[in-house]
Amino acid sequence: MVIAEKIENNATIADELRALELRGGHLRAGDVVDAARDTGSPLHHLFEWDDDKAGEAYRLLQAAELIRRVKIVVSVEDVAVSVNRYISTAKDSEGGAYRVISRVNGESVIRTELAQVIGVIDRVLAIAAAKPCETANAVVRILSPARDGLLRL
Repeated sequence: MVIAEKIENNATIADELRALELRGGHLRAGDVVDAARDTGSPLHHLFEWDDDKAGEAYRLLQAAELIRRVKIVVSVEDVAVSVNRYISTAKDSEGGAYRVISRVNGESVIRTELAQVIGVIDRVLAIAAAKPCETANAVVRILSPARDGLLRL
């Protein structure tokens, strides 16, 4: 894949996406790809246009999705929980590795998952700050202390 640069603060790309959003009233991935097909588009270089490479990349995404769909039931005392049999671990030369959950270091897996949870909480808190309302206030009241507690682990 080509997207190696950080685009979060790229005004040109943000402007292009905003223009597409305004044109259709929403933003869809297909609209972005269609706009990026034009070699003069500032979005063009962010995509893989070689169909052989893009096809292989898509098959890798499909394989990863297939791996993530396999579940096992884990029972602890009287509670049975369905969990992914394979979990994503450190990246390898193929772009990602999955291991059977019973064979990974629980501490590192939990810390990785917690980092993702904290990222989601941060996004929710940012949205709540940007869109104040009764629900947003409740979210901040509940999630802020939870986030602080998770960070202390």
